[in-house]
Amino acid sequence: MLLQEILLLDRKPLYPPLPPTFIHPNNDLPQRHRPIVTVSGPGNLHHLSYSSNSGHQSIVGMMPTTATNTTNLLLGFSYTFLGYAFYWDGKSPAFWRLGNKTFCEPVGTSWTAATGVPWGNEIQLNVDVSASVATAATFDGQVTVYFIPDDLD
Repeated sequence: MLLQEILLLDRKPLYPPLPPTFIHPNNDLPQRHRPIVTVSGPGNLHHLSYSSNSGHQSIVGMMPTTATNTTNLLLGFSYTFLGYAFYWDGKSPAFWRLGNKTFCEPVGTSWTAATGVPWGNEIQLNVDVSASVATAATFDGQVTVYFIPDDLD
């Protein structure tokens, strides 16, 4: 299955597909460095996709969870944007890690102190993306965030 098909799931595409010859400046992020956010208790994971390489409007949204236990969420990305940011607003703190790595850091707590994922760079803490959020289209409950089950073998 193509990455674009996975990201769109059963929804209609927001944008036309990229040409098959398109090569993103950092192809390693989707394949090898998938940010996983671990949260405890209920709250909202906010996700921003900005700096389109195709002139598309930025997209912002949040995905709620009402779970009372620990939840792992995999953040979705698209080749259409060069910048991503996320933060958690829950009762307990959240942490992010890359794939199956054990090193983790706290997740940002607002758009002025978000966790940033710029293409071609390391993940950054305390990034202010509030200007990009102000002009973004809102898709609450529709951003690409995957809930990872606890019982995967």
